[in-house]
Amino acid sequence: YSTEPGVNFDGPGISRCQYGGVLSLYPPTGRACVWGNPRYHGTGSRAETLLKAAIDLSRKPIVAYVAAQGPAGGHA
Repeated sequence: YSTEPGVNFDGPGISRCQYGGVLSLYPPTGRACVWGNPRYHGTGSRAETLLKAAIDLSRKPIVAYVAAQGPAGGHA
């Protein structure tokens, strides 16, 4: 997730965005619709939503979660 692209420009066609989280799957599984999927609603923060989606969508039981603090509930 990030700030809205196309709002804060650094130059012609160069938009400055602040990113808060990323979900990267390997091997690629296509585009995962995380934000519109009701399965991931009610998880709390956006980072926890991405974590839940990563656990759900990963093909192997390996998920890397990098953050200053673990997710709510201490499941890290």
